[in-house]
Amino acid sequence: MSLRGRHRAVGVVLSGSDGDGAAGLQAIKHRGGIAVVQRPNDCQYPQMPESAIEAAKPHFVVPAEEIGSLLQKLVADGSCVEQLGRQHK
Repeated sequence: MSLRGRHRAVGVVLSGSDGDGAAGLQAIKHRGGIAVVQRPNDCQYPQMPESAIEAAKPHFVVPAEEIGSLLQKLVADGSCVEQLGRQHK
C-alpha cells in the first residue's frame, strides 16, 4: 500500500480456510483504510473471514453479493473512504 494513498485503501477479505487475510486487513485499517469482510455464514470456508473480524474489527461485514455495490459506493466519493478510515481507526 502506498504511503500517500493509504487513507483511501479498501481491503476485502472473502471466503478462505486460513487466517492470513486478517493481518493485511488489520494493517490497512490501522493506516486509515477501510476494512470489508464477507459475512462468515455466507462463506463456504468461513475461517478467514472469522479471523479477520476478530483481529481487525472491520467497518463492514456483508454478504458476498453486496460487496461490489458497497465498494462502488465507497469509492464513488474518495472522501467517504478517507472520512470513514479516520473515524474508525
